[in-house]
Amino acid sequence: FYLAMILYLYGDLAIYDVAVPKSLRDTTCTYTPEDANDTLKDTDPCWIGVTSINRMNAYRIYVCLFNLLVGPLVFYNLQKTKFLQLLTTIMRWLAFVTMISVACNKIADNVANSTPVQPAYFSLPGLPNFFGVCIYAFMCHHSLPSIITPIKHKEKFKFILVAAYSSIMLFYLLNSYTGVFAFGKN
Repeated sequence: FYLAMILYLYGDLAIYDVAVPKSLRDTTCTYTPEDANDTLKDTDPCWIGVTSINRMNAYRIYVCLFNLLVGPLVFYNLQKTKFLQLLTTIMRWLAFVTMISVACNKIADNVANSTPVQPAYFSLPGLPNFFGVCIYAFMCHHSLPSIITPIKHKEKFKFILVAAYSSIMLFYLLNSYTGVFAFGKN
């Protein structure tokens, strides 16, 4: 049991240790190649005018900052995690609302430019992104025990479970459809 928990937590931490710095790098790096068809490479500069820090070095800096920020939490006694759970819940809602808002903004721009996006039915190069979405979906579903455990009156259990899964499904559908129509060609 302990070995399984250690492997699970190590894998969970590895996912965050890769995803968070990569997202920060992709969000903050402003350099774009001169040819719009070129893809960004790790050796490209991260910021316009700053050639000493390329995209890979920016990623490494963000990994170090993330580890310095999250690493000390290992030494805390997390018996009472109410504030940590509230912060996590707020961050998840913020992530969903941000993704949907950005996609809606992109859809509005496409409509204004009269260039509607036709999403592809299947894209083999998009398979790695699919795994990232699956991991995000897993992270939302694996928090279900934290919804069920504090329920004192279990007779309302079915209603709460249906409400939780329905809201998750609605957000996934909204997130998926706005994302597909906003970024279907990417």
